[in-house]
Parts: sequence; C-alpha cells; structure tokens
Amino acid sequence: MIGFDDHPTDTVIANQYASQGVTFDVTPSGPAELHPRVVEPPAGEPHSAPRALDVSQKCGSEFPEAHMWARFAAARGYVDIFVGNVEPTEGHEAPITLQGYDLGGNAIPAAKDTESISGKGVNTRLEISDSESDISFVQLTSPSDTFCHVAVDDLAFESVPSTIPPDFGLSGPSLATTITPGGSASVPLVLHRNSTSSGPINFGVSGLPPGVSASVSPNPSNGPDGSALTLNLSALANAPPVFNGFLTVEGMPSPEAGEHERSVKIPFSVAGNYDLRAQGLEVTQGIEPEGELKPSGSDQSGGSYSGVDLIAHKQTAVRFFADAHGQIASGIKEVGALLYGFSDGRELPGSPLRPDYGPPSTQGGGPGLVSVQENNPAPVLEAERTSNEHAYTFTLPVSWTSGTISLRGHVFQEPGFPQPGRRPECSTAECAGNNSFTINGVRFHDTKTVELDTVALETNGELPVAASVATEDAR
Repeated sequence: MIGFDDHPTDTVIANQYASQGVTFDVTPSGPAELHPRVVEPPAGEPHSAPRALDVSQKCGSEFPEAHMWARFAAARGYVDIFVGNVEPTEGHEAPITLQGYDLGGNAIPAAKDTESISGKGVNTRLEISDSESDISFVQLTSPSDTFCHVAVDDLAFESVPSTIPPDFGLSGPSLATTITPGGSASVPLVLHRNSTSSGPINFGVSGLPPGVSASVSPNPSNGPDGSALTLNLSALANAPPVFNGFLTVEGMPSPEAGEHERSVKIPFSVAGNYDLRAQGLEVTQGIEPEGELKPSGSDQSGGSYSGVDLIAHKQTAVRFFADAHGQIASGIKEVGALLYGFSDGRELPGSPLRPDYGPPSTQGGGPGLVSVQENNPAPVLEAERTSNEHAYTFTLPVSWTSGTISLRGHVFQEPGFPQPGRRPECSTAECAGNNSFTINGVRFHDTKTVELDTVALETNGELPVAASVATEDAR
C-alpha cells in the first residue's frame, strides 16, 4: 500500500515508489506533467495519517479539477485508492472517476469506477478490477468541476512479482481514417513495452473488407517502448463503401517480447465513390412544355433551346438540374452550382451567377444531395421538374435577356470540402467532364410596339372617361 507518509510535505511524487511497482505522473504517451505533491491536511482528513497526495489542478481558476496518472511495472488485476476533499475546500459534492488502461493506453471498459465525494476527508473508496489482469495504467479524473483541494491516499494493488514478465501493447488514433477508392492512407501506431520486453514482434491485420489491403511497417519491429509504427491502407478503385468499420492490428511476440498476443482496433471508412452530374437546363418565363427535359431531343449537353418563345427584357428564370450517381449510403452535402452566360463567344457581364436558391437537401442540416442509380446519361424526369429537390434556380439579369445567348450550368463541391471524414467526388476525367451542361441558341424576341390614340366619348350623358383610365383599361 502506498500511503505517501514517508515523504515530507510539498514533495512532488514521480518515481519514488518504482521499487514497489508504481510510477506516478506518467501516461501511455509520456510524462503527464501534473506534478502531484505530498500534503499534510488537518488531523482526521487523510485516510491514514499524517499525509496524502494532492491531485488538484487549476486551483484558483474558474474550472478546477482533480487529475492523476500512474503506471504499474507489471499489469495488475485489481487497484483501489481513497479520494476526498481536504483543507481549505468547503467539501462540496463532486464525482470522481478511476479508469484503468492496458499497456497500449486503451481504456478497459470494465475497469472503471465513479463515486461522489462530499464533505472533508479522504474517505471515498474507488476500486477497479480486470479479469485479464491487464491494468497497466490508472487515471483519476473529475467529470465535472471540483473544489480545491482534492487528495488521494492509500493506493493498493496486487504485489508486483519479483521477476516481471515481458509484455507489450499497441495504440492508434481514435478518429476514423477515410480511404478513397483507388487511394491509400497511412495510420500512425505506437508500440508500447514494459521494462522487460525486448526482441521482435510480428504484426498482422484482420477484419479487412473486400477491396482493401493493409500492411504494418516495420514488420517485425524490434523498437523500444514508444516506437512508431505505420499501418498502410489502400483501396481498389471498385472497393465498396464502408462506414464506421473497424480493423484489428495484431501483435505476435517472440518469447523475449511478451507472453501474450496483443491487438488494437482501428476505426476506418471507405468513401462512397459518387459522381456529381449536370442533367439539364430549363429557361422559363412562366410556361414550359410538360414531360422530360431533353434539350433538342437529346439527353446530351450542347443542344439548342427548344422551349416556348422567350420575350426580351422580361423576367426570366433558369432552373439547373443536377444529381449524384454512385454507390453511396447517404446524401452528399455542400454541393453548389454556378450559371455562366455567353453571347457571341464572350462571357456576359455578371457571369457566373450564384443561384437564388438550391435543393433543400444540400443546405446545412439537410440530408444532402441524393445519390441515384440512373445510368448515364440521366434525363430530368417530369417528377424532378415539378420538385426543387434537384434544381438550382437563377434569375437572369435584364441585360442577358436580349438577342441570342448560350447558358452553361456547373455543379461542384463547395470549396473547403471534403473535410476529414467527408466523402470526395471521384477524380477521373469522366467525373469532371459531366459536371457542366450547356444549351445554345437561347433567343429572346423583341415585342412590337402598340400605340393607342384615345378619344373621350360621352356615354348616356355621363362625363367622358379620362384618357389615362382608358389607356390603363386597354392594357
């Protein structure tokens, strides 16, 4: 049992108890830099007089906390410790957690205990156990704010054997790594060893989905505690999407490196391979033919406008239709669109235009642009024309609504995407080539001038109708 009574007050505790099998202020990744120190609270407050270990952090700040790390020379199956408030705190209630970790720094779900402390006195017991006896580290934390000062006392654990068996562990990132079909990724891993582990460790990877391959380098590894390893992942171009998957890196030790195989689970995803597609453009001043949208009788970009006659200088809207094609399980967000205008081969002033509004599914919080399975080329079906789900709507500037122009819509993933964990669009030439759709020969017709010569007429003895009223009625 470690009672901290054999060191004077204000002693910062680190490796003073290494001979008894425990080192303080060290995490799986290195020094914790928390600097716990010995204190001598008033009589009756330590669990065993006269001293305890102060584990308070950020005292005097708005959010004080309790925090402590310790590492065992050999993995243990049982640990307990007493915790509580000491002077000068008023002893308000606060929860405290003791969590056990394996040698790789992976939390052991069953080795966790949370209790509330209240009043003064280091009298609240926290105890954890692990049936596999894999507890190599313990961490004491306060899930919510505490009140300074918090101390621990009488740390107890199974006696460390005189001959410590070799052991090792593996750790990796907690965030998922996303692989693009046809691409690759490198995932950093860390090899952890105890003081008696040496010699080579071989590695294998299991849980790989179809189309994904993996290797670990170096393999085998003779590296010391804290050595860097790399998990290399690659995906074939036709690899199916995987969401929230896990693969397992397994370490197989030589006798000098460890007595048991150790492993770590690595979260990963394979991005869905989708293609943003521009489907068609519709120019309207309020009336358009029914049915599918097929410019010039074709699904292909570059046809000529074939809708109703358009009137010059009249308010004109353009609806640009787009979708996403591919094997993807959810919507695609942050998809934008632009509309370019040309006359006699020259870009019109104000081009390109941003849409007045777009598909609701692409806005923040929406499910994203739906991925469909229609083959290329994909016409705009009548049901799509009567919905905003795939349409971006633009209002043409008045200066564009005269003569004959060409229009080109372009769909794209907004700058800044994909972010980590977001799925990118496929990067082949075919994928990039169908992001735009053009219609030519959009002609605006001038209207003839109508002149009215009004004459005031007396009707049934009533006063003549004013010329301005007659003109307005004629309109």
